[in-house]
Amino acid sequence: MSVEPPAAGRDPPPLRCDLAAEDLLALVVHLAVRSEEARRARRKLAWSLPLLIVGVLGATSAATRDPRYLVIGAVIAPLWALVVWTQFDRIAQRQARAQAGRHPRPDLLGARALELAGEELLERGGAGVRRLPVRDIHRVIREAGHSFIFPADGAPIVIPHRGLAPRDLDDFLAALERRRAASRP
Repeated sequence: MSVEPPAAGRDPPPLRCDLAAEDLLALVVHLAVRSEEARRARRKLAWSLPLLIVGVLGATSAATRDPRYLVIGAVIAPLWALVVWTQFDRIAQRQARAQAGRHPRPDLLGARALELAGEELLERGGAGVRRLPVRDIHRVIREAGHSFIFPADGAPIVIPHRGLAPRDLDDFLAALERRRAASRP
């Protein structure tokens, strides 16, 4: 016997989860390491400084007619890029863990319920009820262990997957995506 997902116009059942400090850490690690913004920062850091080094040392080599400066730049630049590519994630994760290690406000943790009600996403928790119009949701990201809902303005919503039936999570996120798409002009 199979259970049909909620119809496109119907609200899926609320998701109920328990938010722990480790879930907030997952969000911070995502933002610091896995997000598109973090990848752009890594690419920029990995290539902008080496190009600057080669450019400055190349100009110095041309001005002094000494090729050693260019050789030094040609050695330092790829080493820098290699260090950035291999160590960026580790350093960013360490910084994220240190930042998330600070004690979060107690109202951020504990039982949560997420509910789609018409054109709103409701988040019920220790701080009360947060109402978020689905048209204001910028993106939804699903990773192993967590999903993140990013509003255009305001704090992201973290959904830990532990304790949730995969089908319930799939149905909820699919309904959210359908409503987001329908709310776009």
